[in-house]
Amino acid sequence: MKRTIDKMLVILPFEKDFYKNTNWNVEFVGHPLFDAIYNVSNTVKDGFYSDNNIDKKEIIAIIPGSRKQEINKILPIMLSLVDNFKDYQFIIAGAPSIPAECYKGYLKNSKYPCLSITKHMHYYRMRKLHWVTSGTATLETALFEVPEVVCYKGNSLSFWLAKKLVKVKYISLANLIMDREIVKELIQLDLNKIIW
Repeated sequence: MKRTIDKMLVILPFEKDFYKNTNWNVEFVGHPLFDAIYNVSNTVKDGFYSDNNIDKKEIIAIIPGSRKQEINKILPIMLSLVDNFKDYQFIIAGAPSIPAECYKGYLKNSKYPCLSITKHMHYYRMRKLHWVTSGTATLETALFEVPEVVCYKGNSLSFWLAKKLVKVKYISLANLIMDREIVKELIQLDLNKIIW
């Protein structure tokens, strides 16, 4: 890297500190999400409810990730918690890169209405709470100041190896940036716990 990179532009504040002893020209330029979210309207569109044929009840958003492996492992666990929140309606916020059919198989036996949508950023402020698979969506949620629980469950061996190789206290971007736990993380076996 040192032979080929003249200047490094980093998107997370702690990255500049990470490279400070390398004698590289490193500049923190900010995360592109900040610009994207700044341009999103803060107003709630009533049409969202009527367009999607859902009640005007408070929403808990389920954001199960953007990889099929994550969805297959984590979404069933998230859906198993729906029975504990009978006063809310649930929306599965689908990733734009994942076909809707990938989610529909999990909704057949659901007792409560779940709506799979793709372009969901404009409606973040409508949500009471997010259950979010660790990834970019955790930072989006934090920037919109919506309470969230960050969830992750992967292959046991891969997780063990990652813990040995990568020394970080947190996995969610919000916690990594703040260097403290500002959002709850439920990782691996902890994901089976109901904390509320």
